[in-house]
Amino acid sequence: MIEKSTVFRARATLIGLTLIWGSTFVAIQSALAYVSPFVLISIRFALTGAALALIYPRAAREAFRILAQTWPLAIAQFLGFGLQTIGMKTTTPGHSAFITSLFVVVVPVLEAVQRRAWPKKRLLFAVGLAACGIVTLFLPFNGRWTQGDTLTLVSAVSFAYYIVELSRLTQTIKAIELVIAQSISIACMAVPSAFLFETPKLILSIEFFEIVGYLTVICTMVTFIFMTRAQRFVSATEASIIYTLEPVIAAALSIGLGREAFSVQFLVGSVIVLISTLIAALTPAPVHTLAP
Repeated sequence: MIEKSTVFRARATLIGLTLIWGSTFVAIQSALAYVSPFVLISIRFALTGAALALIYPRAAREAFRILAQTWPLAIAQFLGFGLQTIGMKTTTPGHSAFITSLFVVVVPVLEAVQRRAWPKKRLLFAVGLAACGIVTLFLPFNGRWTQGDTLTLVSAVSFAYYIVELSRLTQTIKAIELVIAQSISIACMAVPSAFLFETPKLILSIEFFEIVGYLTVICTMVTFIFMTRAQRFVSATEASIIYTLEPVIAAALSIGLGREAFSVQFLVGSVIVLISTLIAALTPAPVHTLAP
């Protein structure tokens, strides 16, 4: 039996993680001045997998055993990160954050197909409210729709599948094992992609090491472990609503760095997203037991 306090702690954890993830849009765009997209993904996930394997050797052995089982999850995550990173070359952090956050309307549909039941009406209302907040936050686009925006839209669908599938797999697989398995698979896909789909670029500098260190340790290794643990107790739809805070943080950082202008529209949209997140966070915790 899951205690209600456990569910609320899991929701609070996911809210905290969005504060970190919101910074990744700006960090990735800065990193692309020194490294090509797939090389960046290769380094980020290879370092994550290697570090966790050294710290948790027993979990690493189990991770290799479950690679086939977690492969679809890794592919979805790879497509999400890969297409989003490539898209950042021709779009702004704010646009990328907005389009990525559209997964909030896809997740409930995928979860309903998987569970053969729609989420609670309260959560569906929060999904609609979050979508309205996102639209208010970013539309109309400042500029034309770019190829990067299209790639980011496809990445949003991949992320939606990832969120739903992660909630399912966390019921039977430990968080560390899942993160290691995903990191290994993503790195293995990213290395050949760097040579097949781009001209590999790598310019070493102090700033490069700082950005990659932040993206690897904080935005991948630490956050993915906590995310995987938390989603064991939170439905995919609840998680997707909470994750819509991410573009609010990304837009705020972009405004703070002078890359985008502050507006009343941004303020109103942010408030709407915050309200939808509160609805999801304060929804009575379901009473159920975990799968063995």
